[in-house]
Amino acid sequence: FEPPLNPTVPLSIQSVYESSTHPDSVLLSFAFWRPCLVLLSDEQQNPLLRMLVVSNDDADTLVCHQSTSETAFSSSTQNDSFVLTYGASESSFAPDTRTLELEWDESNTSAVILTSSTNPISGKSSASDVIPGLSVIDAPSNEIWKNEVPFGENSSMFVELSDVRGYGVDFSSDVEWKSVESAAEFDPLDHLYTHGHVAYRCQFETAVNTRFWQFKSVSLTINVRHIATVWMNGHNIGGQLTYSHCALSAGAMHFMDFSWAGKKTYDLTPFLNTESNGSNGNARQEVVILVHSLGQNRQAFLLNDVRNQRGLLSASLSGSRVDNVSWQISGIATSSVSDPFNIGGVPCEDKFRESSFDDSSWEKIDAKTDKKGLYKIHLDSLKSVQWTRMRFPTLSRFSNENNKNEYNLRVPLRVKIQSSHLHASVFLYVNGFLIGRWISDLGPQDDFYVPEHLLIPNSSSNVLSLAMYAWQSCDISVELLPWIVDPDSGNLSNEANAKPFRLLQSVVPL
Repeated sequence: FEPPLNPTVPLSIQSVYESSTHPDSVLLSFAFWRPCLVLLSDEQQNPLLRMLVVSNDDADTLVCHQSTSETAFSSSTQNDSFVLTYGASESSFAPDTRTLELEWDESNTSAVILTSSTNPISGKSSASDVIPGLSVIDAPSNEIWKNEVPFGENSSMFVELSDVRGYGVDFSSDVEWKSVESAAEFDPLDHLYTHGHVAYRCQFETAVNTRFWQFKSVSLTINVRHIATVWMNGHNIGGQLTYSHCALSAGAMHFMDFSWAGKKTYDLTPFLNTESNGSNGNARQEVVILVHSLGQNRQAFLLNDVRNQRGLLSASLSGSRVDNVSWQISGIATSSVSDPFNIGGVPCEDKFRESSFDDSSWEKIDAKTDKKGLYKIHLDSLKSVQWTRMRFPTLSRFSNENNKNEYNLRVPLRVKIQSSHLHASVFLYVNGFLIGRWISDLGPQDDFYVPEHLLIPNSSSNVLSLAMYAWQSCDISVELLPWIVDPDSGNLSNEANAKPFRLLQSVVPL
């Protein structure tokens, strides 16, 4: 026989035999050229072989929900833990409540549900009497997808951001510092600073009036692992990246890291304070170095990268005018946090990332551009680390949340970060949770998935917080977009005609 082409029409073969002739069993052999589900009944007198032929696409969605060791389908005995589904994009069964959750995408037309009950699901059509307990449920209509679901044919392909506010960290008043006596105490591990960022502050004095034979220039030479951004008296004077894919080089991630290599010298002279701050006629100076350690650990055991020091490896000031030098360090100690995997170590992170933080006193930013959905935030190098917070809604099918409907909405989102500047870093938080870091020098990731369960249901006050800094002033562009999936590879697609990933959820009582 040839299995039927219609996947919703099951096939039944009944074998009738004399028990004296075949006392134990009957052996049947079949060859199939289409996916087929075979079900054997336990009827003793007239055993039935039931076959349910499905298409290739439906076979990809076929799931057998089984919570006990009993695996046989039976039309005569009740097995409440057995549910089989196909046709919907996703399905999950809750045995305790006897409910089945189906998730539909636009390509689904219907779902087939097979239970051990001899009756089809209440209010649903039965596919055939050949297999009891088989029901067919229709997928959401095309009108719902077009008119009610975000990112459809009649809606925009972005999410609005609102109430954009910014604040520049004050390294003097916002950051807690502790003194270190020498460069031997620069190692972050000695202070339990293992969360990416460590800040160093150097304070010193220079003579305002000098003799003609004295040097009038001051320079700072530092060596870091792996990214440093340097401010001098509130001015951003640049930075350095000491990170390499090459062997036997400074910041090597695959072989030996030469800790003495990778130094860089900064000329501090143009940024020196020139006003005397005391009777000794000296001017007070301040340098802040923010170091981001990437934490690579990929070498062989004897050359294990974890043995290499992070943070500020060495620092020296040059110039005869330098006096009363002191160093301080700041970071987040591992012993002081409850969730070490949700920490980036950025200054003021513990306060400014939280959705409950009151940012009403922050400066309001007009970040809108001519392109709808695209927001540009100016990163001022004079503001050190700049925090920006903005709000966005949790998407739903209807603007009126009191409108009761059969389907709930699931639309994964992504934050897209871009900048023309080559030396910028952005850390992203959604409702207080760190979801990614964007480093323009290293890349190439620009799109960051927003986990759906981080969003507040039926709310317009989800908070996207960004901690940003760069080696010079630049613009950072931010977009909140749907997650567009390439149907062939499953990867994020940038094709103009690609469709966003959208699911409608429905709950079916069994």
